[in-house]
Amino acid sequence: MRRTYAYVITSLPAERADAARLAYLVRGHWRIGALQHVRGVNFGEDASRVRTGHGPQNMAMLRNLVIPLLTELGHTSIR
Repeated sequence: MRRTYAYVITSLPAERADAARLAYLVRGHWRIGALQHVRGVNFGEDASRVRTGHGPQNMAMLRNLVIPLLTELGHTSIR
């Protein structure tokens, strides 16, 4: 048997910070980072010239919609 230890800093009260909840939150954090990586690398988000009004939010939303569609169509190299 192998044990893994993780140390987490949180503002959650002790009664809400059980291991399952903390693991869920950490996994969610890394999912967001992975999504940002896919958008940055595959869609060139950092080089985007869309900078005014709601344009950046709209483009990010479209990119977020396209990623699962590409995965559903069988494209595996987007990650």
